[in-house]
Amino acid sequence: MARSLGDSNSSTRTPEMKRLSFVLPLAARAKPGGDDVARACGILLPSLAKFLDPGMPVAGLVIVPAGERTAVAAALSPFSARLGLRVVSEEDLLDLFPGGNAKHRCPLRLLKRADLKFFGGRIFSALGSRAGWDTLDGWRRQQLLKLLAAQMTEDQFYLTLDADVCLTQPARLTNFFPGGKALFTPEPTASHPTWWRGSAAILGLPPGSAELDAAMGVPPAILSRQVVLDLLERLAELANADASMTIFERLASRDDWTEYSLYWLFLLERGETDRLHTALGSPALRHSEHNIWERRHAPEADAVRTRVEAAFRDARGLFIVIQSPCIPLEEGLAAFRPHLR
Repeated sequence: MARSLGDSNSSTRTPEMKRLSFVLPLAARAKPGGDDVARACGILLPSLAKFLDPGMPVAGLVIVPAGERTAVAAALSPFSARLGLRVVSEEDLLDLFPGGNAKHRCPLRLLKRADLKFFGGRIFSALGSRAGWDTLDGWRRQQLLKLLAAQMTEDQFYLTLDADVCLTQPARLTNFFPGGKALFTPEPTASHPTWWRGSAAILGLPPGSAELDAAMGVPPAILSRQVVLDLLERLAELANADASMTIFERLASRDDWTEYSLYWLFLLERGETDRLHTALGSPALRHSEHNIWERRHAPEADAVRTRVEAAFRDARGLFIVIQSPCIPLEEGLAAFRPHLR
């Protein structure tokens, strides 16, 4: 790469956390389950405002598509002071990343828009064209944004959040960093073997490295800023060596990776998992029960309310995840609202 993304020596320093930083990608546009901004304003942000220790400094970086910054900032304004919110656009992050500027993306964007307008996207789909940032689907884009956000965060660690999570218990900085280490939710890689094998392949690691009994589980997750910067540099170098691709083109060409599986395998290769992270925290970062990943886990509104109520009563976990595509916005708001007043 043309330049280093950070001081690699800083990743070996002992963490001294004085503030909770978090990263939250959002999109105001409508999607299945309701738009992210309405969900965040109705569930996630009220839960952070209510349950985070009021004496704990907080800094929230909210990332939105170009053109939505002003509207989203206005919608989030009731929480800005309490949570230290700063709203930036995806373009702001891309411009910071070597090779991520808009110049190489414009022609492809125009072609894709024409294909969507006149052919419903069938041409790009048939050709399997996934070159560049604009052809990353929304889910992969949000994952990559959580990594690119390391360029704008200032603390040694940051918490990655989505609009469909909710904090259910009072939390202090020591809950997120017990013993000075970043808390993670352990999960066997066998739970999502495709993602882990794909991430190992992307990083050029042997397949066996993706077979772990206790790896970082599905977010929320806490990531080391410096490790993420080094990971981005590694991904860009590998992409360039592989047919001179950009990092966006290489990741867009596959659908078998996640930001946390790439992070954990890279960290494991460096031998720093035990120094930077711990699973020995109480409460756990994410509830092991109560989450709703699919509609079948709570087929009716009463079942959603029951799971949500159980999460707020259960002091063993901090965050609950209610996947937005499967639970309509109004149904989710109705379940959470009584607990966030």
